Amino acid sequence: MNSPFFYQDSRMVSKDLEVDNLVWAKMKGFPMWPGKISEPNDKVKPPNLKKPQHFVYFFGTHDFAWILDENISHHSKEMLENTKTYKKKSATLQLAIEEIKAEEKRRGEGKDASRDASSSGERESTPPPSPKVPAPEKPSAKKRTPKAAPKKTPAKKRRRSSEAAAAAPDAPAESPKKAKTSEKEPLSSDFEDTTAKNLRHEEEEGESQDSASPRNGYSSKTPFLNDHGSSHSARIVNRIKYPLPPTPALDIAAPSATLPGKDIVPTDKRIGFLGLGMIGRGFVKNLLNSGHKVTVWNRSADKCQDFVEAGATQACTPGDVVVECDITFCCVSDAAAAKELVFGNCGVLRGLADCGSVRGSKGYVVMTSMDPVTSQEIAEAISDRGGRYLETPLLGSREAAERGELFVLGAGDHELFKECATCFYATSSNAWWLGCEVGTGTKMKIVLSALHSGTVALMAEAVSLVEANRLSTANFLDVLRKGPFGHDFFMEKGRAMVDNEYVPNTALKHAQSDLNLVVDLGHATHQPIAVCAMANELYKRAKLMTYADHDMAAVRLATKF
Repeated sequence: MNSPFFYQDSRMVSKDLEVDNLVWAKMKGFPMWPGKISEPNDKVKPPNLKKPQHFVYFFGTHDFAWILDENISHHSKEMLENTKTYKKKSATLQLAIEEIKAEEKRRGEGKDASRDASSSGERESTPPPSPKVPAPEKPSAKKRTPKAAPKKTPAKKRRRSSEAAAAAPDAPAESPKKAKTSEKEPLSSDFEDTTAKNLRHEEEEGESQDSASPRNGYSSKTPFLNDHGSSHSARIVNRIKYPLPPTPALDIAAPSATLPGKDIVPTDKRIGFLGLGMIGRGFVKNLLNSGHKVTVWNRSADKCQDFVEAGATQACTPGDVVVECDITFCCVSDAAAAKELVFGNCGVLRGLADCGSVRGSKGYVVMTSMDPVTSQEIAEAISDRGGRYLETPLLGSREAAERGELFVLGAGDHELFKECATCFYATSSNAWWLGCEVGTGTKMKIVLSALHSGTVALMAEAVSLVEANRLSTANFLDVLRKGPFGHDFFMEKGRAMVDNEYVPNTALKHAQSDLNLVVDLGHATHQPIAVCAMANELYKRAKLMTYADHDMAAVRLATKF
């Protein structure tokens, strides 16, 4: 047979092999491996050998390579039976076997799927015996699954997902270039179910895939998502997924346990609040329960309803809040959101311009974590419109906000800081005045975030190391509780990591954002921050694994997988 889809010397006689035949192929250093004859890739050149050879697609690894015909055998039940003699089969080889079985079933042929009719349309009366499968080599740590020619095989081909790669060779195209863009045929549901079952079994048994496998534990079923929910990559870690637990409901009417003992006399200033996220909700709850008059606004207006029922007033725009209130607090997700509230349409600056109040009568307090430059830009804009500015980044979690145990780091207008005293007292356990220079508070918050988020990353690695060495996690937590690290914070994060319960308390994406600020501050001051930079990479990896909205303790999953 002189097919255009294989390469051979004209003096040699090739085997009866055609494109799409199911086969078993042997590469040096590996056992016989299931695959199919495929159309050649123009980027993978055949070796200059005067022997017949075919271009083979390997199941399981989804690699391509030129294989000598003498090392290729047709797929048959005997070949499957021979694999039972292997002393050890890697997870990738098991997956490859399941894929070729599924492919054989999908084709729905009642006869041997690996043999097509000869050019004369006749078959051999009796099938020739299958060649003896060579004994598998003794497994070693450096053993690799079959892969394509190292110099020419493109990386995209090696990383091709199981669904796309298994379907591509089934639809022959007019040329190799057209084959790349041809529509991929999905695998059957039987194959998907079998694959999912194998992966679940692998996770439960604690088995790891072959370290050299191009799949490396990844699947194309779900793309990476960033913290905005958009696609980031074509692959995601194919492990057990931990869904986002619901945030516990906030009982606004119930005062926190710390509030009765504070004996607060609320200020007569009208208080405004922009942003009802995890921290903002707890902050406003304690303001209302301590008797403060509060006007609220949130981008999603429905979040204001519960607070209106508890006694707050709802405004239509941030500018309206500034007009109605003497002091306006801002607590949003990041610097970009904080700038939008100030400079955007119907924002804070518009409110300062419309109220026509005496210069200095309006105060604006930003509690959002941000870089010093952005804080200074906002301060200048507020001052130019006659307002007073105070930065008070917060240390604490959702639970701390609800309990009224936040930590306030203030810098900016000192008189405004004093006027906010009752608000800080109702919502925090400590409020520090760090100076009049705007940026001092944000820098202090950034430095403390380095310690806070870096410690959680180190805890994550410790828990993963405990499990990797099959130590008792119960004993680990007991020693942690009774030892020098027995702080509530360590215990909370350690328990979450051990139990894999990541109820959002401090969102991982916010912790990673703070670490970005740490890295930027280190660059700006030429200060080495190697440990924080490495911790930041762990958090970024956890975000790519779709854990951005989980608690920051989910960084542990970035150290485990």
